[in-house]
Amino acid sequence: MRPGSRALALGLALGLLGAGCASKKTTLDPGFVTPEGKTTPLSFLTTFKNLPNPIFLYREYKPIDPTHPAGPSPGDTLYAVEPAFEGDTTWVRGVVFDSTAADAYQIWKGEGSGGIDQLYDYFVLPSRRWLDTGWEKYSFVDENASAAASDRYSARGVVGGVVTVNAPVTNTAPSPLQTAASLYNIPVNFTGSNDSTLVFTFPAVPSAAGYFIHFYRGRSDSRGSDQFTSGAPAPIWDGRSSDLLLVYVPETGRPCALGPDGESFLTLRGPAGIAGGFLIRISALDCQGRFIAYTLGDPVWIADDISNYRVFYYGSYVFPRPSTNAPLAGPLRALPGSSAAHVLPRSGASPTLAGLAGLKEIPPAGKVITFRYP
Repeated sequence: MRPGSRALALGLALGLLGAGCASKKTTLDPGFVTPEGKTTPLSFLTTFKNLPNPIFLYREYKPIDPTHPAGPSPGDTLYAVEPAFEGDTTWVRGVVFDSTAADAYQIWKGEGSGGIDQLYDYFVLPSRRWLDTGWEKYSFVDENASAAASDRYSARGVVGGVVTVNAPVTNTAPSPLQTAASLYNIPVNFTGSNDSTLVFTFPAVPSAAGYFIHFYRGRSDSRGSDQFTSGAPAPIWDGRSSDLLLVYVPETGRPCALGPDGESFLTLRGPAGIAGGFLIRISALDCQGRFIAYTLGDPVWIADDISNYRVFYYGSYVFPRPSTNAPLAGPLRALPGSSAAHVLPRSGASPTLAGLAGLKEIPPAGKVITFRYP
């Protein structure tokens, strides 16, 4: 904990810090490849591509009858797939997780084999502070990212507007530009859980350095589109969330050091704070800080009208686990439109839907990770 710790409509552009601001274009010193300062496990960076959450639009089979009920059923027709995201798929997003004395960050970008330069001509301020632990996150977006695999990002902390030789410096994360097909899906097994005790297991992700486990709900200022965009591939839902628990769990026996060595709670409200239901997302980062896996989670469906409905993944699992086809108003609470969403039983999901999701499956017979709460 830091001493004296100190912030769609489909396709709508997101005005994050730095949105609309181009990278500085200057002549770079090819020898300046790392910002001056000191690396620390209490400041680490992850990067990820701004990928969409696909929304699958279906037309009901008619007539609706006991064999072909309203909602997903045999004979329905998939007629379109719409991407739900904020911004553009060429963007690169990044998040610095920090528990040092820094109260702002410089974001640095390198291209090719040359030097680095600041992405913005101003400091990035916290996009969220978890006052119970002293951790913060600093979110940024590069709207001018290239497809070059040699692009890379790093960040340096600022204290009171001053950068010193002891400033915290993050890991250097390479460009994450990729497709969903290069990400792993993390399936979760909730056997042994009940309404008062949460226990789940998931398979270890190949090449993972650590995992985020995120319990959250939508905030009171959530928009209706958030139930779609919150499911987009990302380490955490970096949006209008109310965070109940966020923990970073390093992989045991990992070949590198990314983040703290031990289990680190970035925020923890306690058992009373998570009563009433919430969503669970798990993600994995590799040794360089790249986002490599997440929970595709529960598929749900929402009726558009009497003849059409849409299916999408939440990018998370609902807890307590809902019964088949149950409405999700309780667990999602503040997400507008959630009262109309229903869990889609996986046994009834179209094979086409699973294929369109595009994620890789983790090889079987590997290590299994167990998480219990409280």
